[in-house]
Amino acid sequence: MAIMERYGQHNCAGYAHDKFHKNVMLPHEMAKDSQGWRTAWKGRVVQALTDLNSIYPDKTLVLIALAGGPECDFERGQLFNGKIASSFPNGYKLKQIGDLDELVSYFGRGAPIPQ
Repeated sequence: MAIMERYGQHNCAGYAHDKFHKNVMLPHEMAKDSQGWRTAWKGRVVQALTDLNSIYPDKTLVLIALAGGPECDFERGQLFNGKIASSFPNGYKLKQIGDLDELVSYFGRGAPIPQ
């Protein structure tokens, strides 16, 4: 999140110990069997896309997905092929990033829009 802020970018992702997950989500929503955090994540992403499309209607939005574990795989699947992708068919480009050094390098190159 600090890297995104350093480059003046928006961040809608959270993490398990942020205020939203700790104070807003109910314990059963955070349970592994319900995986309520996935619904929360989808809501955050859709709201961010909706807001940013309104604020920057003439810009191509680039969503950055960092590599990680199973949850990152789920999220990338939603962005590439899931309901989020089908709800915004021309609304964004997705940039996959391997690690934080690659993220800094991407911004250092001027954050080119993926093809």
